[in-house]
Amino acid sequence: YEVYAEKFPKEENARDALKNAAVFRQGLGDYDQALLDATAYMKLIGSKPEEAAEVFFTMGLTYEKQEKWDEVIRHFNDYLRKFGKTGKVDLTLEAYVHIGNAYQKKKDEASAQKAFTTSYTAFTKLSDAEKQALTTGLTAVAEARFEMGEAIRREFDAVKLKIHPY
Repeated sequence: YEVYAEKFPKEENARDALKNAAVFRQGLGDYDQALLDATAYMKLIGSKPEEAAEVFFTMGLTYEKQEKWDEVIRHFNDYLRKFGKTGKVDLTLEAYVHIGNAYQKKKDEASAQKAFTTSYTAFTKLSDAEKQALTTGLTAVAEARFEMGEAIRREFDAVKLKIHPY
């Protein structure tokens, strides 16, 4: 795939070849090459914002698989800056949750909760029609709400009551 795309970058199939190569490399666990393929793919697709948003988002998932939490946070924040308004609403809601999960892995609960709350708040601002159209974003918001509830439960569990016997 990669050789074809390199030799024939102007061919219509070159984009598909690179996209397939990125998926294939990720499946093999060759994450660095998957990221290179995805970057090359983004250059080939040019100014197709929705498609570029999806590819860029997927690159963040690759960092997540590598457990590079700082990169996950940086990448999904970049996603929100670049594509938050032009990409799919589902991906915006998911991006906040991925950021929150990365902060949790780094043991930064306050920043994690901020990201989860942002995902939920963004969801509440959607119209009913937009909410009905959600797919993966709905799952992301459910995860955000769950993590918000878990934080409250952890606070509750930390409270120690001193009960004196009579």
